[in-house]
Amino acid sequence: AAEKKDKSARRLQQMAQQLQQAEQEKADLQSQLDSAKKATTEAEDKAKKGEEMVANLTKKLAVTERKAAIAAAEVKTLTAEKSELEDKLQKTESELGGTKKDLAELTEKYQTAQNDLKVGENQRKEQLASIQQKTVRVDVCEQKNAKLYGFGLDLIKMFEKPSEYEMALRTEKFTQLKRVQLENTMQEYRDKLEESRISSTSR
Repeated sequence: AAEKKDKSARRLQQMAQQLQQAEQEKADLQSQLDSAKKATTEAEDKAKKGEEMVANLTKKLAVTERKAAIAAAEVKTLTAEKSELEDKLQKTESELGGTKKDLAELTEKYQTAQNDLKVGENQRKEQLASIQQKTVRVDVCEQKNAKLYGFGLDLIKMFEKPSEYEMALRTEKFTQLKRVQLENTMQEYRDKLEESRISSTSR
């Protein structure tokens, strides 16, 4: 009986040890399970955060791609505009060159016209001075002509007075023929004087 008791005690002790060991293993497994759950939770959190980061990065990438596409379109547009502006600039420079050439020709023509104008002005002044001199001469001639016309009329009137010149004709013994010649000559002078007066006043 004592031996059975000892066996039972040893068995109980072994079982107690096994139970304690099992409890310890259970505790260790629970601790490992908790650690695994915690790690899993952390991993899930990290995975979730990673997914969120991936989603955000995907969104940002999409925005960046849209911006890149817009920028590429703007670059293309700007490149086309630059090319067009370069063509316009080249055309403008060509037109400017032609305009400068035309301006140089116009400037030369203007200077020539100015020189011609100066020459013409000098000629006009010379002609005006010549006209003024001629006008003075004409005025003098008209005055002389008027005086000559007056003298002629006075001379004709003198010969037309019978009381004075009949005596002179008789004294100098002019024949009738000489008298006719003298009257014809006087009439001729009268006509010339009249013609001269008309031509000068009608000028």
